Amino acid sequence: MSRTTLQGVGLADGVAQGKALICNEAVSVARIDVLTGILHEPGHPLDGVPVKGKVLVFPQGKGSSSGSYILMNLAEQGTSPEAIVIGKPDTILVAGAILAKIPLIGEIRQEDILSIPDGSLLHINGATGVIMRL
Repeated sequence: MSRTTLQGVGLADGVAQGKALICNEAVSVARIDVLTGILHEPGHPLDGVPVKGKVLVFPQGKGSSSGSYILMNLAEQGTSPEAIVIGKPDTILVAGAILAKIPLIGEIRQEDILSIPDGSLLHINGATGVIMRL
């Protein structure tokens, strides 16, 4: 498999590597259980799926203003995603990622999100906005 590079906007500094967890629907980080890192939202494609150690890739956030607090607690508990890649970032998610020191890249087109195979190994640079599939 050849390397593929995508360019977004770096929003939260840091470098991370992990397997891609792709979702083509909005994700509410407030629905992630802090102790387990498992998303709980009945009917959602990621319901029951752990985000711990993954690069969470999705088009946009949704829901609660507690998202920043949840990201900080996930990082403190060691159950957070390694990095986040999002199409349309919002201030709550960006603030939470910065405070939790979770690399975050935004402004990724939906077709680029869908071009990343689920489970593929990604290298994320939250400062430069570069996403490299290894």
